[in-house]
This record gives sequence, structure tokens and C-alpha cells, in this order.
Amino acid sequence: MGTSLVSNESSPPAAPMGCMEVWGGAGPRQCSLERPGLDIWVSSLSANEHQRGGGDLHLVSSCASGRITRLLMADICAGGEGFAELSNDLRSLMKRNVNRLGQNACVAGMSKSLADASEHGCFASSLLATYFSPRRSLTICNAGHPPPLLFRDAEKAWIALSGSISDSGETHSDTVLRSTEYHEVQTRLSVGDVLLYYSGSLVECVDAHSDLLGIAGIRKLAERLVLDGTERLAARLLSEVQATNPRILEAGDATVIVCRATKRAVGWKANLLAPLRMFRRVADQVTFL
Repeated sequence: MGTSLVSNESSPPAAPMGCMEVWGGAGPRQCSLERPGLDIWVSSLSANEHQRGGGDLHLVSSCASGRITRLLMADICAGGEGFAELSNDLRSLMKRNVNRLGQNACVAGMSKSLADASEHGCFASSLLATYFSPRRSLTICNAGHPPPLLFRDAEKAWIALSGSISDSGETHSDTVLRSTEYHEVQTRLSVGDVLLYYSGSLVECVDAHSDLLGIAGIRKLAERLVLDGTERLAARLLSEVQATNPRILEAGDATVIVCRATKRAVGWKANLLAPLRMFRRVADQVTFL
């Protein structure tokens, strides 16, 4: 029923993504994206049961010039129409806010979508992150999702961003979060810094001894695997967790997203065409596999 990853020996294939676009979706995938100031790798395993019990949703958007990259992850507990409706609401939200640098409006819309969905028995934890490449600034809003891990290249150390989830691995996917329970983190990245986003099923994974992996376990895996480079970090981490517990998909989809800050700047052509792109419809590259 589950999906196995391809070999970790090669880098994930690059997925085409341009400016004024929303990319992502749900289902198994392994690919990479290149945006101004940011390299992104996505690895996801799926139980292929979105029609029955929900699953992971991951979306990435890029503004008209490429300077603003926004990421949304959600662990949706609802099947059939509930999963589809909330996924489409969040996709539309990302499209409407594609050119907004501040994410307050996006957070407000996300909060409303989650609250509306909860009235129909659909619950979700979510995480929204906005990266502005000229300043390398990062803003994260966490609504019950496991906290991202940040690798500071200068210190060669991983830290968890915010205390929005206990290290016991308990998430809030089965509860309704008030906006006052959302946790926000603001920081700046340096070239070479790495961000690790992951779904709650990894935190809740247990090994053969029934020990919970937890956030500390994810961090230990990341500390070891990052030494082999970030290009395969997402795929290798997911593969090792699956090897620890082959039944991980029984707890839901499993997704890892790795982002690395780079020196890549917005090109002159993107700058020139940005005003014209503002008048066109946002491209939709969201797929449900």
C-alpha cells in the first residue's frame, strides 16, 4: 500500500517552477526546486488514502519577480470531499497572496479555512513560511505542526525553531487551534543555512523497541545525514525513518522538505517582466497523485 523511495544515490529530479506560480499538492513525490536565494528538495511518501482518511499537503509559491517564496505544509485529517475542499481552499489562499511580502493576510485566511473545516469534522495542523531573498528573511507561522529544524552553517549545529510542539511528539492534528495558539518565528538566514520541515507522522514514529522517535530523534538523524550534503537529505531522512518502521504510513503520509539558502539572485529578465506578470493569472502546478 505504501510507496518506496527511489535510490538515494542520485539527486532528485528538478521540477520546473517559474514566477507567479503555485506548485505542490499531495501524494508521493521526490523532486527539487530552484528559486532566487533558495534551493528546495521535497520527498513524500503516501498511503494513497486521501479519499478515506486525509494526508499531507505541501504547497510552494513564487511571486512575480521570484523574490518571495512561500511554503505551506498541512497534515489534514479528513477524507473524500473534506480533504479536497480544505486543500483547494489553501491552494486558493496561496494564489491570492502570491505577491504579498507580509503573511498576516495569509495567516488570517489559513486560520479561517481551518476553523471552517473543523465545523465539518475536518481537522489539520499547518505551517506557513515566507522567505524574502534580498534580505534572506524568514517568517514562520506554526499552527500545531512539528517545529522546523534550522542548521546554522557557521555553527554546524541544528536547532528547533519555536516551542510549538512538545518533544514528546504530540501534535494537535485532532484539535481546533485558536489564532492565539499560533506560534510565529522570524529570523534571517546566511548562505549555506538549511531548514528542515517534516510531517507529524515522522515525529510519532516508533522503532522496533517501541521508542518514540520524537523531535530529538529527527534532529539526531539530521545531524548525521547532513554531513553527506543537503541534496539528498530529505530523501535519505525519510528512507531511514521508513527503515526504522516500515509501517510508518499507517500513521499517515510522511513528508520532508529541505531548504538551503543560496546566493542566487533574481535575474534581469525576471525583474523586467515582473510588472507584466502582475496582470496575468497565477499559474497552478498543484497535483494530487
